[in-house]
This record gives sequence, C-alpha cells and structure tokens, in this order.
Amino acid sequence: MKIASIRIPRTAQTIFFVDLLVIGTMTGLFANAIFELANTSAIDAPTRFQFTPIMGNVAAIVYGLSIHAALFSMGLYQRRYMRGIGLLKSGITAGLLTWLLVAWPMATAGLLHNHVPTFHFLLVHVILFAQLICVRPIVCFYFRRFAKKRRVALVGSEAMHSIFMDIIRQTTPTEFEVVRNKYVDCKLAKDDLRTVLKDLCKQDDIDQVIVDLPPRDINALYTQSEPNQPGSLPVKLTTISNTIEQCARWSETEDKDLTVARVQSQPLARRAKYLAEIFIALCGVIFVLPVMIGVALAIKLDDGGPILYRQRRVGKNNRVFDVLKFRSMRQNAEADGKARWASIGDSRVTRIGRFIRMTRMDELPQLINIIRGDMALVGPRPERPEFVEQIAEEIPGYRLRLSVRPGLTGWAQINMSYTANMAETIRKTQLDLYYIKNWSLWLDLAIIIQTVRIVLFAEGAR
Repeated sequence: MKIASIRIPRTAQTIFFVDLLVIGTMTGLFANAIFELANTSAIDAPTRFQFTPIMGNVAAIVYGLSIHAALFSMGLYQRRYMRGIGLLKSGITAGLLTWLLVAWPMATAGLLHNHVPTFHFLLVHVILFAQLICVRPIVCFYFRRFAKKRRVALVGSEAMHSIFMDIIRQTTPTEFEVVRNKYVDCKLAKDDLRTVLKDLCKQDDIDQVIVDLPPRDINALYTQSEPNQPGSLPVKLTTISNTIEQCARWSETEDKDLTVARVQSQPLARRAKYLAEIFIALCGVIFVLPVMIGVALAIKLDDGGPILYRQRRVGKNNRVFDVLKFRSMRQNAEADGKARWASIGDSRVTRIGRFIRMTRMDELPQLINIIRGDMALVGPRPERPEFVEQIAEEIPGYRLRLSVRPGLTGWAQINMSYTANMAETIRKTQLDLYYIKNWSLWLDLAIIIQTVRIVLFAEGAR
C-alpha cells in the first residue's frame, strides 16, 4: 500500500484502520447515540435509556477528520513515534492541538447540543485520545511477536548485509526475518551469483531474495537465472536499493537514471506546485506578518544590529541567489571569511537567535524567496556555494539536488536535523534524492503537515 508515493508498512496500515474504526465509532456515537441512564421516581420502574447526541453529523465529520490530521502531523503513523516518550509527547500534543483548534471552538460556537457541558466533551475527548495512544503499542507488540514476517535471503557483500541489518534495527517492529546470508561479490562474480540463486530456489522457506545489484541490472539477472526453466528462482527478486527506498525511505546517491527521468516528468503537476506555493507564500506573509514584526523588534533591541541576514545559496540549475533569514548569529560571525557548518550549542548564536532557530522563525523571510521564484515551499534545502563544490566531490549524484528548486522545508528536514559534517550530509542527500525520485503533490502535502511537528518539538534545531 502506498500513500503520497510512500510505501506504508503493515504496522502503520493496521494502526490507521484501527484509528478509523475507533474515531468513526466514537464520532458516530457523538452524532447519534450516546447512552444516558434516565432517573425515575419509582423504585420498581423499568430502567430507561435516552439517546443523547453531542453534536450534529457535519460537526462530527469535521472533528473526526481533524483528529486524523493531528495524528498524522505529529508522526503517529511512524514507527519511531509508536512507543515510549515519543508516543506520549506526540499523542498529548495531537490531543491538545485538536482540542484548541477544533473541539473547543466548536463548543464555544454553540455547535454542541445545549445540554452537553464543555467539560463533559473535554472528558470524552481525553478518553478518545487515550484509546488512540494505547492502540499503538498493542499493535506493535502483535507485529513484533505474532505477525508473519517476510522471510528474506541476502545475497551480496558484508557492507550490504550491515546496511540491511541496520534498517531492521531502525524500523522496529520489522517486517523482515533473515533466513539466509550469502556473501557474494555480485558485480564481479556473476557465475557464483547464478549458482547461489539456483541453490536458493530449492529453499521453500524464502519469500524474497535481496541482491546487492543496481536496479538497472535486475532484468539481466532475471534472464540469466532462466525463470521459465526447472530449477529457476521461484521467489520475488529485488535489489537492496529498492528495499532501502521502501523501508528506510532514502535513495542511493549512485542511482541516477530513474531520478533524472522522474525530475523531467509531470510538467503540469510541477507547474501547479509552483503556482500553489506562490499563493501559499503570499497568504503566509500576510498571516505571519505580526510575528515577523515582533521578531524584527526583538533582534533590534537585543544587540542593535541588522535584522535580516543575506547569504549566498545555490538554487535550481546552479543559479546562485541571496537567501533571506532573520539574523540569529552575532555580527561578523564569519569575519575570517571561512564558511562553517552550524553546530549544537554554537557560540555564535545570540540569545534571540537561539529561540528563533529552535522555533524556525528565522526562516520566515524565505517566504519572500518563494514569491520571487528562488525557492519552493517544499524541496531540498539550498546549500552555500562553498559547500556545494566540496560536497559534490565527495558524494556521487549530489548535483541532482540542483535539478529542482530548493525548499523552505523538505523530506530531509522532517527526517533528520541540520547537517554538521560530511556523514550527515551524505544521509541528507540520500533523503533528498528519495524525495526527487518519488515526488508528487501528495508527498509535498504530507511534508507540509509533518513540518508542524518539527516546529512544535524544535526537532533538529541548532
């Protein structure tokens, strides 16, 4: 199952449908049949029940949809937020957001029936979210202990095996069970590889064979293994690159062919994205203008220096432009002219700067960059020219990021923090290439919604 170009794990699918059942049942009861025991004066009189709706059907539908949106925006369909402190933090925040932005305004606007006190509605709201939070560890426990896993055989180098095992550890509860390990140099030892595949075909306990080959070689491998002959491979063959994309949601930097083709496709959808983002940026500037004025005054009163900071960044097709930010560092932070990555607890950051960086308010002036056409609302973050040359030499395929407009937020931003070294930049590039390769308007919408969590929790701020 895929949503917004993203393959959804069975765990998340199950939780989503359980949420539908719980929310649908509760909101249906809200609109039609809340049972209330009626008081009677006679002791021996029969017990009567009254049907006491809390709200109308339209209000119930809006309330239910807002709950789903809050759960999604807080990452509660991602496995790292399905247990522990992350689950509690995201669940409580989702409940508060839904109450403050939807449920409480509905109550104060008189959309609840007159006989239903707001406190009682709040109590039911808390109970509903407690149910939704408790569902997640129960489903995860089931998939970890009882659900059938996909039995896989790994064929490739030790490095490939290590990458796959890391993916399993990071995506708990995993859907995979490794039943065979075969260490083969798939790119050089073609004869050994064919022998291994013939041996694996005899094993009935294998559901999938994952091979350490580029995607473009997979069809040739099918042909070489003679799939229509006796003794051929009876299981689905896939590459480690495809498995990484499906489970870890990043793309290998060496895999360029499909990415380039993807960038050149869907011209009408990309034009719609461009126009929609300019409209959203215009509305955004009007909406956050009071906040921007407040931030500007705070910066000026803090040290009397410039309010805005302009920095050269590389955009689409290597075009260099000035990105606008609220100044968060002291003046002349790079007086020696040497470009530096920001680090945790960076001493160059001012008092006001630390707050606006945590809340991402320093990025608000980039709405103007979007209106100018320098940037998009969603896309890879723009990098400084000094770093582009250095990184491009280290990372194959890095310049593919320059085939689309850089963004205010992006797939890499909602999945990891700011980069501060080359290893983090490699992973960020892999996430950006995944976004470029799997881009859709729905994926952009999913990223925008989940950016709410990044801002509220100050995830990755430095």
